[in-house]
Amino acid sequence: YKDEHPEWFALQADGTRDQSAAPDRARLCKSNLELINAIAQEKIEQLDRSGGKKSVSLSPNDGGPPRFCMCPECKKLDPPEAPKVTLWETLNGKRRNFEYVSLSDRMVYFYNAIAEKVTEKYPDAVLVAYAYSRYKTPPVRYNLHPNIIIGFASMKYEGENGRRECLENWDGWASMASQIYWRPNLLWFRNEGSASVFVHRAAEDLRYFLRNR
Repeated sequence: YKDEHPEWFALQADGTRDQSAAPDRARLCKSNLELINAIAQEKIEQLDRSGGKKSVSLSPNDGGPPRFCMCPECKKLDPPEAPKVTLWETLNGKRRNFEYVSLSDRMVYFYNAIAEKVTEKYPDAVLVAYAYSRYKTPPVRYNLHPNIIIGFASMKYEGENGRRECLENWDGWASMASQIYWRPNLLWFRNEGSASVFVHRAAEDLRYFLRNR
């Protein structure tokens, strides 16, 4: 849709919405209502063809060079009191990191808006989305639509403080999600050069997640 609907994509640091740096990992403008309607219609059509299956994914692309959308309407969805995160942008071939706030609220707004439209036709549809990356902390403004299942894709074992922070994030999402599951995302642990044996902590946390969901 880059030619037909460039406004559906995330606004970049150079003022364009060009995603050619990683077209397979394009980022979207989460506040764009026309885009939300188009995705909702696509999900309805998936369910129409599903033969009785009732689960569809709302998860966005993972990672990549394009930055998250910083258009004025998307930024309005980001509460200033949300936890701080580090984002990035690339301009003239140079990457710059900058401090911003968690993107969880804009993501939940986006998930909810799609879910509301899909469930008008399919009230028992299950819509699966991630709490991940720069949107892994619980939202502070929005609650989750009851038909959304959250995949919690976060856990840290470099230190106990990071681990406890992730457990608190799990608790926040679990308190609002009708269902939640854990995607550990740990089997390619990037702490090269040091021993990273965390199987006992992971087992403890799995039991914790089973008790607190």
